[in-house]
Amino acid sequence: MEQFFDDNGNVLSNGYLQFFQNESAVPEPTYNDPDENVGSLNPDNVPLDGSGRLTLNVYGSVLYTVKKF
Repeated sequence: MEQFFDDNGNVLSNGYLQFFQNESAVPEPTYNDPDENVGSLNPDNVPLDGSGRLTLNVYGSVLYTVKKF
């Protein structure tokens, strides 16, 4: 599973990701299943665990811009 890091190369421990329409600031929903039937529980902030990895599956069929915090 992919691991996320901050801009200094440190593990992004307990951080979160936000998903936007590509190259915009317009939020774009993500899904918990590949058929895009179940929306993410917290679409604004997709959490990372203490190792900087996603705590749940994230799916979407559009091109996203992802910001990490």
